[in-house]
Amino acid sequence: ETEGGGTFRTTFLLLLATFVALNVVGQHLGKRRPNSPLSTRPTVLAGTFHALATSTISIYLLVARPPGKVEDNEPIGSTEPTIDWSLWQTVAIPLSLAYFAVDAVWYCLPRSDGLIFFHHLIMCFCHYPIINHAGATLAGGGDAPFSTWLSVVGYTSEVSTCLMNYRWYLLQTLEADWVGFAIVNILVVISWSYRIGLFAYLLLWEIIPRTPQYVETKQLLTYTIMFSGHAIIGALSVYWLQLMCKGGIKGLLTFRKKKSRQLGGTGGFSFGDDIGREVQDEKVEHNLIRQGIDEVKGYVDGTLFQSSSKRKAS
Repeated sequence: ETEGGGTFRTTFLLLLATFVALNVVGQHLGKRRPNSPLSTRPTVLAGTFHALATSTISIYLLVARPPGKVEDNEPIGSTEPTIDWSLWQTVAIPLSLAYFAVDAVWYCLPRSDGLIFFHHLIMCFCHYPIINHAGATLAGGGDAPFSTWLSVVGYTSEVSTCLMNYRWYLLQTLEADWVGFAIVNILVVISWSYRIGLFAYLLLWEIIPRTPQYVETKQLLTYTIMFSGHAIIGALSVYWLQLMCKGGIKGLLTFRKKKSRQLGGTGGFSFGDDIGREVQDEKVEHNLIRQGIDEVKGYVDGTLFQSSSKRKAS
């Protein structure tokens, strides 16, 4: 059943319903409290739960290293002790895939957010093979434990998402400076520094040295996606960290309440319209690179999910 059978389908559908319920609750609470953060970002509950759950499971597996069966793990030329990754395959991966599916339908498609939808699609495509040994073997170029380990290690970076979501909450609710805000910002910087170091290490010491192995097993597409994904995420993490630290130590440790921006677009909550883009510059609307940079800035300064007016979707 672990091999992609009934266990995965049952768990996936159950978690799918869980994320739908979280979004419904977030939306309901947002409507009851129009001035609350949930009124502009009801999906934050599901997003935070996903980040907290996957990062917790990944850290547990890497620290506890539960022993696995030799026959279930057949790495090429490896003498490392085997680890039981079943918790990751039967719980964490279905949980993450369910979140991406629900968020795509609940947010990405209704708001026509192609960038976030593309991210979710790539994540599903990259991690779905890990649900069973056969798929993990192909994804690992013949080494199932390696591809599974790579998936697990990558999700430890979701800790930074939890911290960023709490930082966003503070930016929406604080009225004056608070020492806790400085502590959270310090933890956010540490977590993003960890992301940069992690992806650099995975690329230089884990992925690139295995290039001949992927060539030999003719898994070049898998290798290309794996290499590109880690490189892009690492580069964005460098930019994001630089952006967070651009105000210096004072800007990082001191809270300043920001004014709401006048937003453009055609209605409702969206990453694009709620970042405060200048609507008079029509070229920006068609520049994906610039749009992505603006979204990063909006996420970092806490204005990404703000809404200055209630508009009807066309």
